[in-house]
Amino acid sequence: MRNNAACHPDRVVYGHGLCSACWQQEWKRKNHDQYVQNYRRYNKQNRVKRNETQLKYYYRNKDVIRERKWKALGMTGMTNERYEALLLEQDGKCALCGISPKDDKQRLHVDHDHDTGSVRGLLCNTCNRIVLPAVELYGDKIATYLCR
Repeated sequence: MRNNAACHPDRVVYGHGLCSACWQQEWKRKNHDQYVQNYRRYNKQNRVKRNETQLKYYYRNKDVIRERKWKALGMTGMTNERYEALLLEQDGKCALCGISPKDDKQRLHVDHDHDTGSVRGLLCNTCNRIVLPAVELYGDKIATYLCR
């Protein structure tokens, strides 16, 4: 006869009346310092293996990670499908300067209003990091300077 865990009746008891997952969480909580020490030692000894595993995960889940990042940045309604639609709409070029990325590894950045979260378009790295912030901060001064 099988003993059922108190935490999850559909699972088998692993230790102290708990299933395997809950027992491990409880052990980590009680032995936090030892857990952190073991975790750091393992990662230090297996740096190459850990990096390979993280890269494999990233390449398998690139789209999910990207959407999670957009959501965390507060970009409302931004999905991979919307990114591709904006890319087609802009002919694969930056919305400000019209330059397309040099290679496939470079992607255009999603420009959005930080107050509302609404997406404005896709920008190259230069426009995203230098031009647009300068215009937002010094727009009137830039216009006055350029009209001299």
